[in-house]
Amino acid sequence: MYMPVADEEIPAIVALINKAYRGNTGSGWSTEEAYLEGERTTEARLKDDLARKPSAFLLKWQEGHGDDIGGCVWLEPLDDSTWYLGSLATDPGKQNGGLGRTMLLAAEEWARERGATRMRMSVTNVGKARIS
Repeated sequence: MYMPVADEEIPAIVALINKAYRGNTGSGWSTEEAYLEGERTTEARLKDDLARKPSAFLLKWQEGHGDDIGGCVWLEPLDDSTWYLGSLATDPGKQNGGLGRTMLLAAEEWARERGATRMRMSVTNVGKARIS
């Protein structure tokens, strides 16, 4: 289930996102390190995003109370009915087991309960990412 991320959990969320998108663990499918370098995010960047966008929600996924954080998602209302979904990340060791799909559906429901009728996402354009 989703719960808001507490300030003291931001380092763990940053580590999770970077591990999910940049880590070469061999078990995950979402790595971007073949075409993007550096960290996906930092504590400073994430804290800045939260400060600049007070209507956004950074949520953690936990199966039960006290369990390890299994994933996270960023949800942000863009207008009365359209929300942005980003930074959907699962622990690479838990990928390929359906957790990402479960988290995506739960994120959509979470936003729908708060008025969303449309969801917007974006993905990295690999062609543009290689141009620097």
